[in-house]
Amino acid sequence: MAKIELVFISLYLFNKVIKTIDFKQRKSLSTLDKYLLIILIISISISTITNNYLAPEQVKLTVVSFSIIFSLLHIVFLFCLIGVCTSLRIKLTDYSQILSYTISFLCLLFIFMQTTEYPSRLYEGHANQGVPFFSNARYLGYLVTASSSMLVIDVLRTDMTLRKYLFVCLLFITNLGMLVWLGGRGSLVAFTTTVLLYLAYLTLLGQLQLQRLCLLLALVITSFYLAYICSVFYWNGPYSFLRSMLTDSQETPFSINKLTSNRIAIWTQAIEAIAENPWFGFGAEGYRFHPLHIFGLQPHNVFLQLLVSYGTLGTSIFIYFYVKAVSIAIKQVLQQANQFMLDSRTALIVIVSLSIHGLVDGTFYHSQPLFLLILSFATVLTVNIRNAKLNNSSQ
Repeated sequence: MAKIELVFISLYLFNKVIKTIDFKQRKSLSTLDKYLLIILIISISISTITNNYLAPEQVKLTVVSFSIIFSLLHIVFLFCLIGVCTSLRIKLTDYSQILSYTISFLCLLFIFMQTTEYPSRLYEGHANQGVPFFSNARYLGYLVTASSSMLVIDVLRTDMTLRKYLFVCLLFITNLGMLVWLGGRGSLVAFTTTVLLYLAYLTLLGQLQLQRLCLLLALVITSFYLAYICSVFYWNGPYSFLRSMLTDSQETPFSINKLTSNRIAIWTQAIEAIAENPWFGFGAEGYRFHPLHIFGLQPHNVFLQLLVSYGTLGTSIFIYFYVKAVSIAIKQVLQQANQFMLDSRTALIVIVSLSIHGLVDGTFYHSQPLFLLILSFATVLTVNIRNAKLNNSSQ
């Protein structure tokens, strides 16, 4: 559904605003960037054609073709979004809290459904399966990781009215409470690491206040407590972070693989597949259709996912553009003259939180977090364009 929506948005924006985009005002790619893009296209074409189209299988061919189409649409959407944000002066912070509002609404929905047993009581034998997070907890975890991380920025701000600040604190409790309630260890690690990095950043700038830090800690403790008392299933709540370890100690010898939910086995198989074709990989969906594939659609690590699919050559170019965009974002948040500081911080914290999450999960294989990543990168590049215009006009 998310992919269908993304296709619609991409085509709509392309049709409506492509004529309003001033390409001359956008920073052109360097000569190195252009050559790397050409090499990347050639590399992906070689890996995809060699591993899929020379010996076609109907199901595999269909999945790979759609994967490539969606990737192209993501790129089109990114450029159109940059054009729209630049021409209409749209700010990410004007809409970023919609995600946290949605998570809070889902929290209220869960409380309603668990208290009233609607709609689960309408279906005999499914009283404990009526929660909308039972089958898609992982996908919701991606979104909650981003929303909780974004709210940390507002919790640590000192330029809000008391009424708005109390509202932000309530949003933070419900969002972080949902993150803990869902029981995703990767989400919690990503959130914790992102918060520590942001605290270090504020300390470097001399903008971290002890009072706000203590309040943040109190809100975190409250969120964990609420998640604990609301945990009613075997798969959720703070206990789920230790479930694998406790199960191992009671039933079988300690196993790192089981503790990591079989990630060690998945990563081992992915590394072996990479060694088979290290330069070009196995093309789009390379892990999914590899002959020795264990289970799952992706190897639960963004680097392994890229290496299996596009090899060392393609992955290196992806990393180059990623590092370049993140470097621009870091420069923005360190520049005191940046007039769109809040947008830059929000975009970077989403990129960081989802990137950390992608080290232990298939975060960027799924459309929802990938959509948030595109929004964040578009914001970073838009802020770069706006700051350049302001600097030119002041000179």
